[in-house]
Amino acid sequence: MKKTIVFLLSALLVLAAALSLAACNNGVGGSNDSVTRMTITLVAAGSSGAAVKEEVLGDETEYYTVSGYSFSEADAAIVSNAEADPNYYTDLYNGKRKGTESYAEEKERFEQMKSFTVPTAVKVAVSESKLNLTTENLAAMDDNGVIDLSNGASNAKTVYIRAISDDAFFNHTELETIKVGDNVKAIGSGAFNACSGLTEIELPFAGAKEGAVNGAKNFGYVFGTASYTGGVSVTQSYNLSGSATYYIPENLKTVKIGSEIGEYAFYGVTTIDSVADIPVGNVIPAYAFYGCTGLREVSLPSTVTEIDEGAFNGCSKLVSVNFAELASLETIGKGAFANCSRLCYKEADKALTVPASVTFIGEEAFANCASVEKLVINGTVSVRAAAFKGLTSLKDATIGDNVTLSTGVFMNWSDFLTVHNSASAGGENARIAHAFIGAYTADYAGIKKNLEFVA
Repeated sequence: MKKTIVFLLSALLVLAAALSLAACNNGVGGSNDSVTRMTITLVAAGSSGAAVKEEVLGDETEYYTVSGYSFSEADAAIVSNAEADPNYYTDLYNGKRKGTESYAEEKERFEQMKSFTVPTAVKVAVSESKLNLTTENLAAMDDNGVIDLSNGASNAKTVYIRAISDDAFFNHTELETIKVGDNVKAIGSGAFNACSGLTEIELPFAGAKEGAVNGAKNFGYVFGTASYTGGVSVTQSYNLSGSATYYIPENLKTVKIGSEIGEYAFYGVTTIDSVADIPVGNVIPAYAFYGCTGLREVSLPSTVTEIDEGAFNGCSKLVSVNFAELASLETIGKGAFANCSRLCYKEADKALTVPASVTFIGEEAFANCASVEKLVINGTVSVRAAAFKGLTSLKDATIGDNVTLSTGVFMNWSDFLTVHNSASAGGENARIAHAFIGAYTADYAGIKKNLEFVA
């Protein structure tokens, strides 16, 4: 298989070179010519570029791959002939020559483009082999994301855009927003590398594709590993032992993902402050937002039943989570919100109310959430050791009768604390007192002078 792919790629390069020479000899383009273009590649079944199709696209026979847009003088003649060999490549470009007024105007329009939406599909005549795609075409995209270049041809076909190639938008610093719809099934490594002006991006998935593994499942994958001015170095773990370093635009603040994210998806991404409509099923995966120190507010879907281990650990600016809306939440995993030092800071009473549906809170789940002043735990729930350790601002805790607390749940706590529990009318309730071992100070008589149990 590898030999076949190498052979086909070699044949393609020979074909491209031959076409380039022929074009130059016929005056189609020379070393002094240039084009402004957006390159989109047609890939058909059996071609050397069909790897994505075989893995992702199932039975589809052809699709387009966005390869970005450029102003290279060498591009004019390097165009393969889809009519001669429809299994290879077709370039879409506008063909305007350098030095002409139309070229200069079009080049300027591309350079001033602030927002780019990847088209869903292009409608063309069946016989079309060289297609034009200009800023005017992009502006004429219909509400479904389709660009019609068929000119009313009776034999028109619609070819969907299914992939974005490696480095497709390299160094397009003019772009501030990019939107990629769910028609795209694969995005290449570094597709948006050096897009330093980006402030917002919408993607169909995090990483290379749905179900990607290792580094290809990280959000940073599409920004690549090459450094550039305006890029922030982010090392993203993708499992317990592996990691990769990507460079993400420092101005990128808002992200929207269209499908379920995987474990470690946004691990260590420090730039973003908002992930809109987090697309999960029933589980927020382990370490999905670990160390996202810029993340400020999180609105989770009401369908969530589990927030897995370390999901938001270290989100030091996270001030608000919509716990009141999570009526289906059952499990809060180990260290899920550990070191979220500003959690509940935005709330008027700085209260953390655990949903009554929760049945399990793991070790250090809310450790070092130092802004929490009031805690309410009801329902039938088992709380593991150190789940609320380091809540140094905690002053008031309400603990229901069906709450089971492990020893040392509230260790490393130092403020005066009033504990409300219906079984504490006569003072300390032995059933829950052990949870405060390591949390209180005592006078010489052994009285817990900063801890009061009331009904």
